[in-house]
Amino acid sequence: MISKDDISSIKKNPDELKVLLLSQRDIKKIVFILENLGRLPKNLNYDFIVELLKNDNEKIRLLAIKNVTIQHQK
Repeated sequence: MISKDDISSIKKNPDELKVLLLSQRDIKKIVFILENLGRLPKNLNYDFIVELLKNDNEKIRLLAIKNVTIQHQK
């Protein structure tokens, strides 16, 4: 299982974060990651989060919107 500390560490490497999110098939893990992302590095291209807006799961789409919105408020 991925911990909050793992997420904090992984988000320092945008490519690793992208692979982690897009390779997940477990809805609960994706939700956990999105709920615990917090602020991302300023130089991050978060297009991969926008891709999650196409996910079938409503909660994942909502969390993707939340995370994209947070990034625009910087």
